[in-house]
Amino acid sequence: MKKNIIENINKDNEKNLIDLSQVRLVVIFGIFSILFITLFIRSIDLILLNDKSFNSFSSNNSNIDKKNRSDIFDRSNVLLATNVKSASIYANPKEIIDKIEASSKLASVLNHQNSFDIQKKLTSGKPFVWIKRQVSPKEHFQVNKLGIPGIKFKQEVKRVFPQQSLFAHVVGSVGIDNQGLSGLEKKLNQRLLKSNKSVLLTVDTRVQHALRRELNLSMKKFDAIGAAGIIMDVDNGEIIGLVSLPDFNPNIKIKPSDDEAFSRATLGSYEMGSTFKPFTVAAALQNKIITMKDGYDATKPLKVSRFIIRDDHPKERWLSVPEIFKYSSNIGMAQMAKDLGVDKQKELLEKLGILDRSKVELSEVGKPLIPKNWREINSITISYGHGIAVSLLQVAKAYAILVNGGKKITPTLLLNDNNFIPDENFYNERVISEDTSKKIRGLLRLTVKSGTAKKADRLGYEIGGKTGTAEKPSRGGYQKDSIITSFVGVFPMDMPRYVIAIMLDEPKGIKETHFYRSAGWTAAPTVGNIIERVGPLLDVMPNKTKNYWKNFEATYISVKSNE
Repeated sequence: MKKNIIENINKDNEKNLIDLSQVRLVVIFGIFSILFITLFIRSIDLILLNDKSFNSFSSNNSNIDKKNRSDIFDRSNVLLATNVKSASIYANPKEIIDKIEASSKLASVLNHQNSFDIQKKLTSGKPFVWIKRQVSPKEHFQVNKLGIPGIKFKQEVKRVFPQQSLFAHVVGSVGIDNQGLSGLEKKLNQRLLKSNKSVLLTVDTRVQHALRRELNLSMKKFDAIGAAGIIMDVDNGEIIGLVSLPDFNPNIKIKPSDDEAFSRATLGSYEMGSTFKPFTVAAALQNKIITMKDGYDATKPLKVSRFIIRDDHPKERWLSVPEIFKYSSNIGMAQMAKDLGVDKQKELLEKLGILDRSKVELSEVGKPLIPKNWREINSITISYGHGIAVSLLQVAKAYAILVNGGKKITPTLLLNDNNFIPDENFYNERVISEDTSKKIRGLLRLTVKSGTAKKADRLGYEIGGKTGTAEKPSRGGYQKDSIITSFVGVFPMDMPRYVIAIMLDEPKGIKETHFYRSAGWTAAPTVGNIIERVGPLLDVMPNKTKNYWKNFEATYISVKSNE
């Protein structure tokens, strides 16, 4: 019996031990559960609630980061600008133990970053510092792989430009916080932020490629420091292509050089030389100061006040109006301007949009430089493109009006823009008559056929246009070694559809041009090459059976009769 009692006692002890063990396990499990829940809550706090501390450091940026800008497309729905999610890297320096080592590791995997700059941020004493904004997926992965405590990520919206530098001076660029910095992105900043509707542009990516390529080739060929070109629909002002070189890649968040950021197409104001002569002739024809059968004595240089006016291609004889135009006679043009008068000259230039800043939808638009006191001597020099500085876009618009029958247009980059509500008489307003427009078209074709722009001619395209060569002004005079060459071409002349205006900044003469550098040798052939490339893209095919020349037989006879 004693034995049974002892056995029962042992069993009770074993049971108590088992119960005690179970209690201990429950307690231990409970403790670990509490620790796990605490750690889990803390991790949620770090991941989700971390944004609150982030916003306290970046309250100015938080609202912008959440906003997508509207997508931008060309006229054929080719994507020009859109948004993607991107990680940005920041740090809490207090959580980083070895700041020198961390700086070295980060610099080794981040482009355009050096360890010294990163170390300077980490030792700044601030509780929050940006390391790099909007990194690439590869950089995101590599930094995450480093596993450095205190290095964290913030998701942001990044603006990307699939065409890279192609539309740098059209679409423009945005800053790191998605605010518009240049181009359409700046001009339409609020519209792009507030509207979810995509923006369609008038430009054609194919045409833009061709325009940029030909300008780039000519710029290199003639060792020019810059170039610009515009292709515009003459009937509605739609800009099909707009290029300024050098340009920049808006995807790279590094400030471009001043030269790259400067738009020679819309912001720069230049003396355009003889490309101004059609304006003088149009005004004289419109006001019945001259007829196509009239002319002026260009036998010798003309003295006006203290100035001596000479011709670059002197014929030293009487010249008819068509000859003055095609040979680009400054002497003949000066006499025509004197007969025309200051007021009538200014009136037409104003109607053509030459005297006012362009209203195109870009932030970089230059103001024309015009004389404060417009006297007769100013009128004379302006007649052949000196003493007044305008943008290439203004000249392109003016030529479009001259050849489209005289109808007023406004250059635009927005396709089917519902925000543009013109005056009821806008589309009916005429700047010059159809008859004057027809005569100007004939003179432009004459200049390419047998004048200073022969190198622009291309079989089947019936190109018309005018060359311009001007020395760049400097303090107290002009730089004889630095010139701007330009050519404004129109095609096809039987029914004009497009105007192409280009300029080369400081081209040099080469062996092929017999070391001549004027517009007839540099700018004119560039436009001819552009037309050959973009004509088929714009549904203007070469037609060898056309002969617009015959439509201007009277013009041809008036020239021949004096040769």
